[in-house]
Amino acid sequence: MATLEGQVRAASDAIDTNISMITTDRGFLSKNVLQYLRDLVEAMIVWAHTGDPVPRFTYQT
Repeated sequence: MATLEGQVRAASDAIDTNISMITTDRGFLSKNVLQYLRDLVEAMIVWAHTGDPVPRFTYQT
C-alpha cells in the first residue's frame, strides 16, 4: 500500500495524464478521471485528519 502522500501524487499524476488525453475518448476518460478524483479526495481527507502524509493509505486508516 502507498503512503498518503504517494496516493495523492499517484492520483494527481493519473488525473493530469487523463486530462492531457481528453481529445481521444471523452466518455472513458471522464469516468477514469472521476475514479482518480475519488482516490485523491479520500487520501486528502485522511491526510488532513491525521496531519501526517507518512501513514500507509488503507481503507481502515
